[in-house]
Amino acid sequence: MRQYMGYFAAYSWCFITAFSMLMTSEISQRLSPFIVCFFTFTLTTVVFLFWNIRHIGALWRRIREKSVIGPVLLLNVSSFVGWGLLIYPLTYLQPTLVTTLTLGINPIATAVISRLFLKQVVSLKLLGVSLALFLIIVFLSIQAWYGEGIIAGTPPLQVALSLLCCCLAGIATSVNNILTKKIMLNGFGIVDVMCLRFYLTIILSGIIGFSTHEVVFNQDLALSILLTTLIFVMIPMVLIQFALKSLDPFRVAIISPLMPVLVVLMQLYGNTSILSEATISATMMTWLLVSVGTYWAIKKT
Repeated sequence: MRQYMGYFAAYSWCFITAFSMLMTSEISQRLSPFIVCFFTFTLTTVVFLFWNIRHIGALWRRIREKSVIGPVLLLNVSSFVGWGLLIYPLTYLQPTLVTTLTLGINPIATAVISRLFLKQVVSLKLLGVSLALFLIIVFLSIQAWYGEGIIAGTPPLQVALSLLCCCLAGIATSVNNILTKKIMLNGFGIVDVMCLRFYLTIILSGIIGFSTHEVVFNQDLALSILLTTLIFVMIPMVLIQFALKSLDPFRVAIISPLMPVLVVLMQLYGNTSILSEATISATMMTWLLVSVGTYWAIKKT
């Protein structure tokens, strides 16, 4: 039953994140992405530290006793890399393409890391789904190289660097999920992990953001930051970590490409974007692969 709740949490993460991406796009146009990261992750960390305030002393002691200082530090690094590398491609690629490339490479990256470095056995059927998703990513990357889904006038070098950043962000996301699972297996809960993961992101995004931009606060901006923190960070992060607590990272990675598919469908429903037949076909194929992968994953468990 707990595993089914994990799948429900993973699918809920896809739906809420897709919805929140459309709702919170406005604030990212008003502020530097680094400043948005600083405020949202600072507020998120403060909320969970306050929630866990009675156990903070024990939390730091358990980190030393369980010898997870290294994983916690790497969790902070991978969190910043996963979020930070998305900022550059968002300047040159459409947000939907960025999320599709990042999450599409997540399953194959998780499979490779799990097999080579953790020596875990990977389901051949799910590995086949991961490879098929990777081929879709290759197809979309080629489409982007020829102008599909990029900002008009973007030079080839920026396109290539943006595609590279998406791939590296996807790999960082895979590492982050694996580290989250490793820390949880040592007896740490969802709230514990939420108290630990964003310190490097807060420090570096604050330094970069405030050294390059000036922020003028008002009530409307503060409300937008609160809304972004709640629906774009706090709720989705709790859901994905609940999924990781119940499932292995590979199964969560198989489901995650559904999120950009839902963004595309919401955009089509709202007539907010014009997509090519190739992009729509790739989206539908991704949905099919995620559905098949989920069926095989559940059947195996």
